[in-house]
Amino acid sequence: MQQGPQNGSTEIGRLRPFLANLASHVHLGEADLRGIAQLVTECRKVPQRTELVQGKQQSGEVQVILSGFACRIKTLHDRRQITSYLIPGDICDHRYLADRAPDQSVCAISAVEVAHIPVEALTDLCERQPRIMRALLRVSAIDSAIAAEWMVNLGLRTAQQRVAQLFCELYARLRVVQLAGSQAFDLPLTQAELGEALGLSTVHVNRTLQDLRRREVLTFRSGRAILHDRQKLAEIAAFDSHYLGLSDPTPNEAA
Repeated sequence: MQQGPQNGSTEIGRLRPFLANLASHVHLGEADLRGIAQLVTECRKVPQRTELVQGKQQSGEVQVILSGFACRIKTLHDRRQITSYLIPGDICDHRYLADRAPDQSVCAISAVEVAHIPVEALTDLCERQPRIMRALLRVSAIDSAIAAEWMVNLGLRTAQQRVAQLFCELYARLRVVQLAGSQAFDLPLTQAELGEALGLSTVHVNRTLQDLRRREVLTFRSGRAILHDRQKLAEIAAFDSHYLGLSDPTPNEAA
């Protein structure tokens, strides 16, 4: 664990996924990047299954995922719904923009590293460097767009379309922070966790993944996703990446 104000040069490297996420929507100069990096008061490593943010609890900090995967969760009685997946570069939630905290928790799916930024210090920086505020608002708006698309996923798409849409979305988001190759990416999720996000039983998820593998468009095994035919997978899902603020991700040579 590291505490206290961080050295700007060192922290720019550690914050790379977050800064890449912000800069993909609004051009940020070197002064903006250094300004954000210097606000980090703590970077901590958190074990798998640890709760990062409690529902309804307001916080004076913004938490950013630097590595690993997390999710937002809504629990009802003894059942839970995953309402979003958080990847490196994502803000755990946007309650810092509101007076009241949402009734959702944030939990680490894998081991994660989290950066802490005081809300007051971030607000002061945004007043001095408004491009940072524009980038943060853009990220928040895209987060809302993702939530809306997930509602469509649950309400209108078939099981196969839901799975296809989710893998297309995660691929596009991971490409932004340079964590996906031309076809493949690591995804430390269980089939049960996929089901909690897609409104499907584990058995139904397993059957759907087998169908997509037989169609030679997607393989998901042992925490690794391979998109054999990304165009066909997008066609199955009727996926359009514009709600992510992106055009179609450009493949690179790395797999």
